[in-house]
Amino acid sequence: MSNNLTTYNHNQNCFFESLQTILKRKIGRSWSNFIVNRHWNFIYHIKNMDYTTVNISYGTFDDVLNSLKMLEKIEFQIVSSQKECLIEYIEKNQPAMVCGDTFFLKFFPKRVGHDIHVFIIEKIDKARQKVLITCSKPFRGWIPLKELEIARNSNISATMIQNKWFKLINFNENIKETNLRKYIFEAIQINIKSMNNNDNKYYGIQGMTNFIEDLTYFFNNLEKNQIDQLLRNIFKSSKTIVEERKRYLCFLYEISKTKLYKTKDLINLYKKLTFSWDILRSLCLKKTLVNNISNEMIINKFNTLLQEEKKALKMLDNIFKLG
Repeated sequence: MSNNLTTYNHNQNCFFESLQTILKRKIGRSWSNFIVNRHWNFIYHIKNMDYTTVNISYGTFDDVLNSLKMLEKIEFQIVSSQKECLIEYIEKNQPAMVCGDTFFLKFFPKRVGHDIHVFIIEKIDKARQKVLITCSKPFRGWIPLKELEIARNSNISATMIQNKWFKLINFNENIKETNLRKYIFEAIQINIKSMNNNDNKYYGIQGMTNFIEDLTYFFNNLEKNQIDQLLRNIFKSSKTIVEERKRYLCFLYEISKTKLYKTKDLINLYKKLTFSWDILRSLCLKKTLVNNISNEMIINKFNTLLQEEKKALKMLDNIFKLG
């Protein structure tokens, strides 16, 4: 399989992009889609005075790595160590996923804060004291080893980086059907439980419901320029939902290939969902530019989407059973 790590899906967050890039190199595109794309489908709602929007919540590092263990196909380990262990690993022609503080990475655009970023180290040149990295921003090139060390050693960002990196510790060519069924079941349940979580009013179905209520209130109480800004926020942020619906479709397509479940109707529904979100995004932006789109039309579209999301969850629950 090719050692070229430059093919990125630049719509995902940095951890999942890096993980999928390495997985494609090791186990191919189909399996990498199957493993990585299961972790999207969670909608959340942010509300404050200046910023109200709807977006996607991602699984954590631990969520993903634990799911890989369950599948018993490929296993990564989170390592926290100084450069010597990392360099030794890379010198064995093993690309590593590395955490760094964006403020200290000069290739990173708009370095205004200290945020965690995950990228891939492909090679190291000891003579020049440089490393070759592949990044989702996008960037691929050589950076000084010292710059990498400073970024990796940062304790300033909200998530303590502390020299964390990820290495592949196990790979199994074969997979048991029982493990595959369990993996699929757990993946589906993560989505169902997250979307139906009533403990947090900003997440899932409850979050969408509250979002529609808030949007109705804002339409009735804000000035036009404020509403336009709100709609632009929604247009920009909801792009992620469209992208993640496409990725979840990839996951469902990979499930269909296993021939363990009948997913044709579910796939068609998620196609419709993806298209509906895209139409709604365009409608929000269009309303800021023309006068022939009513507030009621926007609200009705969101309510229709809410019902479609509920229908999709019921279908997921009906189709996928353990055993």
